[in-house]
Amino acid sequence: MKIADEITKEEVAKMKFLCSHLRRPLEAIEEPVEFVNFLRRRGIISPGDVGYLIGLLDNSGNTRLADMIRDRGKKTDYKHCHHQYIQRKTMQS
Repeated sequence: MKIADEITKEEVAKMKFLCSHLRRPLEAIEEPVEFVNFLRRRGIISPGDVGYLIGLLDNSGNTRLADMIRDRGKKTDYKHCHHQYIQRKTMQS
């Protein structure tokens, strides 16, 4: 399953708002695959670390997809990853 295929454009807009702390403007990103690739290129997510994306999905209302990703057997505790990333970035600013 490609995660981006399960994200709607409306959810992308919500997730972009949640990522407003990121330096690069996100206005040009409209497609889910572009958004996921942006997170990947920035090193925010990787195949073994999707906690930040799970947090975004939960907070944008796509808990179904967030739960599907969690249920795929990942060993990492994703519950607080999104918030820890934001706190770390805020402290660096």
